[in-house]
Amino acid sequence: MLKNIMAAALKHGRAFAIEYDIAGQSTTLLRTLQQDWSYLVDTLHVTANPQYLYHDGKPVVSVWGIA
Repeated sequence: MLKNIMAAALKHGRAFAIEYDIAGQSTTLLRTLQQDWSYLVDTLHVTANPQYLYHDGKPVVSVWGIA
C-alpha cells in the first residue's frame, strides 16, 4: 500500500508522512517501531521520496495512541 501512496503523492503533487497507531501495543513496541522505520528508510527509501514531508530538515513521523 505504501508504494501506491508514494506513487500517487508524486503523481498528484501531494505530501505524505508515516503515522504509527500504537494504542494497545505490547512492551516490545520500541523495537518493532525501530525495525519498521529502518525497513521503510533503508529498503523502501520512503524519506528519499521528494514528496515525503519534512519539518526543520527532519522527516515527519506521527505517533498516535500514547496512553
